[in-house]
Amino acid sequence: MIPIVTNGLEAVQRVPGVTSAAATNDAELTGDSHFSGFSVEGHKTTEDEKTDFEAPWITAGYFATLKQPLLVGREFAVADTHDAPKVAVVNLAFAKRFFGSAQNALGRMVSEGGDAPIPPDTTIVGVVGDTKHQNLRTDIGVAVYRPYVQIKHPTGMRIYARTTQSPEMVESAIRQNVHGMDPTLVVDDMRTMEDQVNLSAADERALALLAIGFSALAILLASVGLYGVLAYSTEQRTREIGVRLALGSQRSGVVLLVVREMFLIAAIAIVIALPSIVLLGRLFRSQLYGVTTSDPLTLAGAVLLAAVMVTLAAALPARRAASIEPMQALRTE
Repeated sequence: MIPIVTNGLEAVQRVPGVTSAAATNDAELTGDSHFSGFSVEGHKTTEDEKTDFEAPWITAGYFATLKQPLLVGREFAVADTHDAPKVAVVNLAFAKRFFGSAQNALGRMVSEGGDAPIPPDTTIVGVVGDTKHQNLRTDIGVAVYRPYVQIKHPTGMRIYARTTQSPEMVESAIRQNVHGMDPTLVVDDMRTMEDQVNLSAADERALALLAIGFSALAILLASVGLYGVLAYSTEQRTREIGVRLALGSQRSGVVLLVVREMFLIAAIAIVIALPSIVLLGRLFRSQLYGVTTSDPLTLAGAVLLAAVMVTLAAALPARRAASIEPMQALRTE
């Protein structure tokens, strides 16, 4: 399996426009995970402590290909072969949890096996930044990356390639090179990382569209309701408005009277709604991505939208109130 993966990577790297290529057995943003138990040099695990961490096997150049930042140390090299000393790269979450910082993690030892009495046999040679892995919502957590050529039982791998050309232009060349390496190999499920991100976010996007639809319907119903209430209130005050106009009130003053009534209702609603939104938002924290439960920009946008809705709902009743003729209004019962 390892020679096939190595040859496959070389075939992909020979494609014009491909600047780097690497592979892993734990693909990104596909909902999959590859966990394994580890023990850490100098760390005594407690009874309830979790020792199973994300443990992808990767090829050299993986972090550079996916632009995952290398904080300290080095990536895996060609010299990290099956016969060479075992090495690992951990993420920042691992380094902070067990050693306090990324720098302190370099040169320390770990071993696969969790609580099993296995002497540490793998040296940490680098620390990389934390990323999203299973999906866009959750971080990868504590992770230990190891070189694929040192795996005991090889598995299938997902190859990633970074190109200077559009993916569509290199896709056929990749298929041709891999097929030329071995006619029995089939390249399938090829997609860009942008497509993978969109696929990973499909459920969230559908939920967002559904929420937007219900929100728009709620705004429409609220606007109609506000308009109906204000129109009825204005109709009931026709005689009062006629008296005001007959006594010399300006029509602009009548408009202001109607609009002020509506904005008073809106202000009371906003004062009650904003704290309620913050409190209820905590119940839906798991459904939020990219914003907090009390995001000031979102709340300000909601207030602005409410103000626009109130203005539109009050516009027609206010216009009707301003067009009332005093004598006709005074005859109204």
